[in-house]
Amino acid sequence: MQKPANAPEAANAPEAANAVEPPSNEAKTPEPSPPNKTPNAASPTDRPDIYLITLDTVRADHTSIHGYRRPTTPNLQKLAERGVVFERAYAVGSDTQRTLMPLVSGKRFSKTARDRREWPTILDENDTLAERLKRAGYVTAAVTSFTWLSEERGFAQGFDRFETAWDKAHPERDITGKHAIEAALSILKDLESRPQPIFFWIHLFDAHEKYLEHPGISFGKGKMALYDGEVAFVDKQLGILMDAIEKGSRRSRAAFIVHGSQGEGFAEHDFVGHGGELYEEVLRIPLVVALPNQGPKGARYDKGVVSAIDIGPTVLSLGGATLEDIEGDSLLPIARGELDKPKGPAYARAARRAALIDGSLKLMVIERKRRDRLLLFDLAADPKETKDLSAERPEDLARLIQLRATFEPPEK
Repeated sequence: MQKPANAPEAANAPEAANAVEPPSNEAKTPEPSPPNKTPNAASPTDRPDIYLITLDTVRADHTSIHGYRRPTTPNLQKLAERGVVFERAYAVGSDTQRTLMPLVSGKRFSKTARDRREWPTILDENDTLAERLKRAGYVTAAVTSFTWLSEERGFAQGFDRFETAWDKAHPERDITGKHAIEAALSILKDLESRPQPIFFWIHLFDAHEKYLEHPGISFGKGKMALYDGEVAFVDKQLGILMDAIEKGSRRSRAAFIVHGSQGEGFAEHDFVGHGGELYEEVLRIPLVVALPNQGPKGARYDKGVVSAIDIGPTVLSLGGATLEDIEGDSLLPIARGELDKPKGPAYARAARRAALIDGSLKLMVIERKRRDRLLLFDLAADPKETKDLSAERPEDLARLIQLRATFEPPEK
């Protein structure tokens, strides 16, 4: 959750069951997508096991794959050497609801059928990624580490196995990662001899506040050092999972998609946490795709921007499942070697905030009753977003405003 940079440390911060994040107020028109979207289907024997691993609240620039000064993610680095790092990957929002719901529904939060609670239930009318993959012949499993990601809230739709780590340790007071990995290893053992390909979503939460210390992991004192320690702990859990898969009989079938949900602010723009603003520290996420026996190794894609909304169609394309009514575009062509393929723009929302990233330019919209405030940044020249160029570059501003309307038409 986001709070002002000068707010005191919250010893009694809102807990997962009753935390409040700003409600959605964005327009309900979906992002346009090309007609007749169909997956790049594979034969049943060629379909890989798909491991979708969500690293909650891990920002890109605090990972080793993005050159961070602290060795926080050596296991993610090892995975990157087997696949493609997407240099400029963006979350679809900065709050938990907007970033996690599309991983189940394949649609943005605003377009997912849900009830209107603050922490909503995904309704049965959604055709989830897991349901689509089941119809394509997959056995499906999930392990989640946050209380909202529950069967009661609809997140188990389509999963043959659905287990939680948050019922063993409170996610905002204790360590859930070890329980999540124990559950994942148990499921893997049970599924190892199954003839069907596996789709397995594993959600790791520990980089989210409250930041805790872990034996053998220390980057010094202070809140950011503790956060980095949590990122390193999550990476350690990722390594345990990767090692188990590598030692198993299905290792040659394993496809990995590992990504951050959103980042975390540390007063770079006068806020800490996440959930309200859309600056780079909360929007840019790590994203690695590593495919079995195909695609480049140790490659980096930097020809465009990609979005976490593209994860859903990537998963479905890998599994040969239908892409009908799914938002985003599959990243498989890039992961298979089309590193010069252009991509973008990326669009993100928060309550009363919107951001569009196209090439090096970023439009930020702060919604107000009478007149929205518009900010324009050139991320190539100003990666820390310190200089608003909206007055100096009116043509670029007008172009990005028009481009934003293709994602979210203005209200009349």
